[in-house]
Amino acid sequence: FNESKIADVFILIGTTGEIQPASMIPIIAKNNGTRIIEINVNNTKYTNNITDVFLKGKATEMMLNLLKI
Repeated sequence: FNESKIADVFILIGTTGEIQPASMIPIIAKNNGTRIIEINVNNTKYTNNITDVFLKGKATEMMLNLLKI
């Protein structure tokens, strides 16, 4: 949890965001100014609330694309 308070970027990959307490980590990060990148095949509870960049697709494909940037 402490690292989420100092991160510059947080990448969410393939999570539903339903399992506690882990689902609070991205929210804590966002509240501390962290940019959130979400990679998922479906929208989640994070998508329209805290996500800055949403990459819709399979994790492997999207990560390969992200690494090319």
